[in-house]
This record gives sequence, structure tokens and C-alpha cells, in this order.
Amino acid sequence: MTIRSQLASAVPAPGGAARSGSSSVTTLSLAPARRGTRLMMQLLRRLGSAAAAIGLVVGLGVAGGGTAHAATDYGYWQYGHVYTFVTWYQSAPDSCLDDSNGGGTRTFGCNNLNYQKWKVINLSSGYAQLENLATGRCLDWSPQYGLRTFGCYPSSFNGGWQMWARVHRTSASGGAEEVLQNGRWQDGETWQCLDDSQYGVRGYPCNGPSQDAGYQGWTVIDVT
Repeated sequence: MTIRSQLASAVPAPGGAARSGSSSVTTLSLAPARRGTRLMMQLLRRLGSAAAAIGLVVGLGVAGGGTAHAATDYGYWQYGHVYTFVTWYQSAPDSCLDDSNGGGTRTFGCNNLNYQKWKVINLSSGYAQLENLATGRCLDWSPQYGLRTFGCYPSSFNGGWQMWARVHRTSASGGAEEVLQNGRWQDGETWQCLDDSQYGVRGYPCNGPSQDAGYQGWTVIDVT
């Protein structure tokens, strides 16, 4: 049994059963650095399990006309804690999000080294800025450069390039996965999720089929 499957089976799925064949787009559709962001986050927190029960999906809506998963809610980071991210991509079992000077940003066999440990150094409205312990760079996505690690600057966080939300969902197969969504948003742009596939790890538009297939599914482990 792989690390991912062991962890997924050990973590109970949020309340409600997944519906076979459904393909909801799980997004935390809140534009960062706007006055409405905190109000929306407070509303989501207050709704709690009620939002999960109705499969609350704001913004992009439901992909392919499928029914939203009943078990969708929003996870929370802890400031100063360190996390490891295990991919759900089936062709790369037991691989973790990794950053190094030689290999760049990628997934690589989980090894518990600092290349695969990410510390929350900034936290706002459910979004975290994630600094790699080995390189000192932060996980960053932009339309111009795609997914990379880059210097950890307050402006990069406030602008959304280094904002990351964790969203709990139940996949079509019934697995309890997490989706990592970037906070960069402007009119005309789509929300980007951390995606792992034959194309490598990248930012890719958040969509239900990719989440159900495991390309955008992750197991988040607090290794503090």
C-alpha cells in the first residue's frame, strides 16, 4: 500500500457520500486583497458543515453538468507549521512536492528532507504563503511564469501569486483528498490548482475531472 493510500484511508472523508460519476469543480472562489474576501471567508466558516452538505462551489460552478460533491469544505493552515504534500497522481505514487536548486519545482520520491517541507510564513483569509525549508523560496504561480518557486515577498503574497488555499473534497471514487488552489485572480482569469501529471507539476485550471482523476489531489501532512 502506498503512502498516499495509507494516509487517505486513515483520514475519514468529510460528512456525506460521494456520488459516482460526479465532477464538481472544487474552488475557493474568493478574490484576494479585496474587502469582500474576509467577509466571504467568515461566511464560509460560519456555514461550516452546512456548506459542505450542499456542495458549496462559488465562481466556476460545476464542470460538465455533474452534481457537486456533498462533501466539500475548506481546510485551515496553521501559522509557523511545516507541511509535506503527497501527490495523488497514480503514476508517481509516494512522491512529494519538492524544490531544489538542481531539480527545480517537481514531485519526487518522498524522503522527509527539507526539499519537501513547506512552512507557513504568512497567513490571511484562509490563504498561506509556503516557504521551502531547503531553498528559502516560496511556491509561486503567475500567468507569465507558471508554477515555480520565487523569493518570499509580502507583495507576492498580497498579489495572490504566492497565496495557497487547501480545500477538502471527496473524489468520485470516495477518497478524501485535498486540492491546493492558488489565490491569483483577476477578471477574465481562471482559478489555478496545483496539478501533477505526465506534464510535471504545474498550475492548471481547477476542474472536477482532474480532481477526480488525482491530478489535482494531494494529501497534506503536518510534519511540524
